[in-house]
Amino acid sequence: ENRMYYEEVEFLNENFSGKDFREDEFYECVFKNINFKESILAETEFSKCKFENCNFSMADIRNCKLDEVTFENCTFRGINFSEISPMVQEFNFIGCTLEFMVFGDMKLSNMSFEGSEISESNFTKCTLKEINFRSCNFNRTMFSGCELVKSDFTGSRNIGIDILNNKIKACKIGRFEAGEMLKQFGFIVE
Repeated sequence: ENRMYYEEVEFLNENFSGKDFREDEFYECVFKNINFKESILAETEFSKCKFENCNFSMADIRNCKLDEVTFENCTFRGINFSEISPMVQEFNFIGCTLEFMVFGDMKLSNMSFEGSEISESNFTKCTLKEINFRSCNFNRTMFSGCELVKSDFTGSRNIGIDILNNKIKACKIGRFEAGEMLKQFGFIVE
């Protein structure tokens, strides 16, 4: 086995496009300006890691373990996040760009997407409890069959939540966003 273990390593300005990290482990590592486009992160384990300005477009994340991981100003394109390991799902997106993403049948809690651009993506049959969606732009992103509990959408735009097709309990939303959501049901908000 060629499994690698990295601890407290800082990776800077690397092009790991297409690289195979299958089953490698990273502990307390920092990644800055890294291109992971089309890389293989299947069954890779990231614990207490931070990613800044990284590109994960079309990366293979099947059974990837994310434990206390933060993604800041990173780009994700064409990834099915439902494929990550259900054993460990503790991660945060801050100011990230997420396009053509799938979040399906996931139970997520106490995490953040704050300030992210979430486009052409789907949250389907997810339980989303105490999620920070503040200041996000949901461009053509839909929530379908989800249970949303105590999540915060304050300051977000283009929120595609059909209130009849999702269970919503104690979620926060600003007055402007509430008016925009009512327009989808034919209300004229003055």
